[in-house]
Amino acid sequence: MKSYLDMRSRDEAVITQKARRYIEELQCHHSDRFILEKLRVRSYNTFTSVEEKAVTLKAIEIMKGML
Repeated sequence: MKSYLDMRSRDEAVITQKARRYIEELQCHHSDRFILEKLRVRSYNTFTSVEEKAVTLKAIEIMKGML
């Protein structure tokens, strides 16, 4: 059980790190409000992987905390 929880926390850390990197890339060129809207629209699209969806949803969560 402990190894499963460790794996989940590592996965969460990786997703959070990828989401932060994605936000930083977008912040170079766009305002925070535009980024949040872009992420919301992106969240309605079809995803190629579960990880891509997780990164997008985590990025939305991070951006909401920033505004």
